[in-house]
Formats: sequence, structure tokens, C-alpha cells
Amino acid sequence: VASDPAAYIFNPGLIEFRTLPTLCTLLNNHPGLIAKHLPGIARIYEGVLTLQEWETQDRFGVAAPFVDFAARSHVVAQIRSHLRSRTAPNVLHLAGLSGVGKTRTVLEACRDQPDLSSVLYVPRFASFGEALLRRLTRNQDLVALLVVDEVALEEVQGLTAHVGQFFQRLRFVTIGPARRNERSRSSSNMLVLPEPETQEGVLQVVRRAGAGIPAPVQESIADFAAHDLRLALMLVEATRQDDSFRDLPIGDGDEAW
Repeated sequence: VASDPAAYIFNPGLIEFRTLPTLCTLLNNHPGLIAKHLPGIARIYEGVLTLQEWETQDRFGVAAPFVDFAARSHVVAQIRSHLRSRTAPNVLHLAGLSGVGKTRTVLEACRDQPDLSSVLYVPRFASFGEALLRRLTRNQDLVALLVVDEVALEEVQGLTAHVGQFFQRLRFVTIGPARRNERSRSSSNMLVLPEPETQEGVLQVVRRAGAGIPAPVQESIADFAAHDLRLALMLVEATRQDDSFRDLPIGDGDEAW
């Protein structure tokens, strides 16, 4: 067109050709463009995070190095295998007590995996709206990997009923609560992440995250946090930020708070 001056008059140097993947990358890196120019899509994906946004959401948990204890690397491998599969079932549920590292384990499965870099993270199942569900199921060309957090067991069954037939292009990992001392579920697509032992689990995480903190303080943090890795990491961060805590093992609960 530019070579025919009788057809259109414009400077061909102002024209650039962009491939669809380039445009997708540009929009993902600048979500404000979506909100401004594609408001319909913005409303549908409101509250949904990309992998990069998910990684920066929880600076305590994500910043800490991943520690493989109690065969958690096996759970990571199972999650990766599920997301890469194209067979039924397409919903894998990971259950566990609050703070035992469920979300961190799923994130570890997705990080540094080029073929899983497009995963989307929904922080709460309550925000997983009907509009997004319709978009995922009705667009026959759409391939999506989703991690949905705070999903109760009964909600997993409902989600599976809605999306189960789309197992070749829609893959879900859901995360939800479990009962104390629950070790397994009867279904093959449900995993239970057991609460970590103080010495073999929590203390290992505290040592990796709190390098440089005296050993007695590390041990007191692990003892106080019990199975709660999130609390342990918060206590490590508090110890780092206040020098008066660095050599002071936790004596009681009031002291810790």
C-alpha cells in the first residue's frame, strides 16, 4: 500500500508490524492499557494476577528460599505434571492447614518453568466470577492455566462440574483448608500437604530465611511458630528489622507479639 502513492498518502516509516505474542506481552506488562482500551476484558480479569504479580504479592513467603522437606519436591512435581497434562481430571486440589506453605508450594511449581509462565493466580475463589468462567469455557481456542486460592472442598466439586469437560485446554490447581492430622483424601486429584514438623520442617525454613540470626533465636522462632511457616517467616523478618531481637530468644507469646 505504501508503494502506491495514488492509494494512500502517509509516511511508511510510521508503520510497525507487531505479532500477536508481542502485543500480548506488551499488554501483560502494562495492565493499565487493558483497563483503558479494553475495559470489557479488564472487568473480567479484575483481581486475577499474572505469575509475576503473584511472585511479588507476599514478600515474606516468596522471598524466602524454597526448602524441600517431607518430600515437598514430590508435590511440586505432581503439580507441574498436572498443569502440563491434557487428560482428565483437570482440577487438582491441594489442602492443608493455614500457614503450612500450600500457596508457596504451588508457586514454586510454576516458577522458572517457561511453559507454565502464563499461569494466572486468583487469590480468592469468591472473586472467581461468572464472567471469567464463561470466558474460559466458551472460547474454544483459549488455553488457560489457573491457580485458585481459598477454595473449600465443596466448591471444588462445583468447579469441576463446570470445567471438567474442557480438560484439554483448561487446567486448574485449587488450594483450600484441611482438618488437623488429615493425611490424605480418597480422590486421586486431591493432595493434602501435612503440617511441617518443628525440627524437620519449620526450623529448616527458619535457618534458610534467617541466615545470620543466632541459632538459639532460630530455634525459639521455630518452637513458637509450631506448624505455621507464615508466622515463622514473619518472626524472622521482625528479628531482622529490630536489632534488639537478634540475640533474644522468644520466651513467651506476649514477647513474640
